[in-house]
Amino acid sequence: MKKLLLILLSALLLLSGCTTTFQRSANSSKTVRIDPKPVAANDETKEIKLYFPSTAGGLLLELRNITEKSDSIKQILDEFLKGPKSSYELAGVPAGTQLISYELKQDVLYVNFSSEYSKATRDQVRALVTTLTELPNVNGIQILVEGQKQKNLGMTPMKREVLLGTVKYSPDWLKDIQNQVDEGKQLWRTDPLSVMRTEGGIVGFGPNDDFNVVKEGNGFAQVDVSSLGKGYIISLRQPVKKGNSGVWVIDSVSAKFTKIADADPSKGETFIYGRLLSIDIQNRTIKIQREYQDSPDMNNKVDSDIPVLKDAVIHFQKKIGISDNGYKYEEQDMRFEDMKVGSELGIILTKDKKARAIIVSDPTQIIKEPNIKIVQPKENQVVESPFKVEGTARVFEGTVNIELITSDGKLLDQTTAQATAGAPSWGEFQAMVSYQPLDKPVDGLLRVYSRSPKDGSQQDMVIIPIRLK
Repeated sequence: MKKLLLILLSALLLLSGCTTTFQRSANSSKTVRIDPKPVAANDETKEIKLYFPSTAGGLLLELRNITEKSDSIKQILDEFLKGPKSSYELAGVPAGTQLISYELKQDVLYVNFSSEYSKATRDQVRALVTTLTELPNVNGIQILVEGQKQKNLGMTPMKREVLLGTVKYSPDWLKDIQNQVDEGKQLWRTDPLSVMRTEGGIVGFGPNDDFNVVKEGNGFAQVDVSSLGKGYIISLRQPVKKGNSGVWVIDSVSAKFTKIADADPSKGETFIYGRLLSIDIQNRTIKIQREYQDSPDMNNKVDSDIPVLKDAVIHFQKKIGISDNGYKYEEQDMRFEDMKVGSELGIILTKDKKARAIIVSDPTQIIKEPNIKIVQPKENQVVESPFKVEGTARVFEGTVNIELITSDGKLLDQTTAQATAGAPSWGEFQAMVSYQPLDKPVDGLLRVYSRSPKDGSQQDMVIIPIRLK
């Protein structure tokens, strides 16, 4: 019995001395420690998205699971370096590539690879950037090779880029995923909106983009997307069979806008602001009232009537929502004759004072809808400990924070509640709030809010005044 105890004790001592380290080669003495925290076998798991180059060109998505409570960045990089599981995908990094280190600075993730990564293809770089920007607190990727930036890999942080055009697939891959759906797997592929939300990353769309199905039928679907202030049209098709059990794939991506090149001072181009007073469709001229009198653009002398070039690009900045930082816009192409008198314009003028580009601002006013709504208690309701808080929320991961304070700021209780769904969906939540007995009734404030996934700051704050017995 004593011998058995000694063996178990020795095994525990050996395990407690283990750490997770990286050693790049057998001949290298430089060892980099990355996340020494051991992974517990009973930790909960969460699903992650990995993107790998496709044998047909472009990217394909793989879904895998990692441990919920461990370092997500480290685990995602580990899984990415393991490579794809499908024969229709290629390695995400050049052969022999090893991870040296990584560091998250604000919202930019710096990833440092061994020298082999300098041979990475464009699709391999896209696969890495797309995979890592799935993380809610990562907006840019700076790739380093042996600690140094490489011109061919980007001297500044890279972000997702929406790819326009047709998406290519292997015919055998299409048949395989249809067979998987027929076996009851990956059923999200039978809904075009779910396909966009799940694997829109293969063409550059992000998890926070807005998708809206505008047309569906006979094996074809069209989805409108707003991404980083730009509007896109996505076509999807059912390549193997039509109907409720047929898989959907992204077929093509087109922009709702034509890109406008910035004003080029070296060519004598300038930028001015103004409000549209009149429009002459026949002669293709506009008359504006100059605005922003303290702006440098006021020094740019322009005739009252401004000719608009026949091939001028005209954008309409449509307001599609509101965030904590102001309005959210989507730029769309607009016809010259559709401009409205009274609109605010930004105009790029050529050297001879003709408009080659016009940006029209949307005058619509949007009232922000709160992301947290409290159903119970009501404002100025009299409550006593304990009492229930109920409501609905559209917040990151469905996590709602609740605080009860007195009117003079003394904290009485704080807790969290988990909504039945996370943003962009609405979810219901409820929680019990309690406090120590009071000498007399007092005024209180119920503060309910979420936290920013980027910096943890409070947001979506709702304050309900109540009376505490």
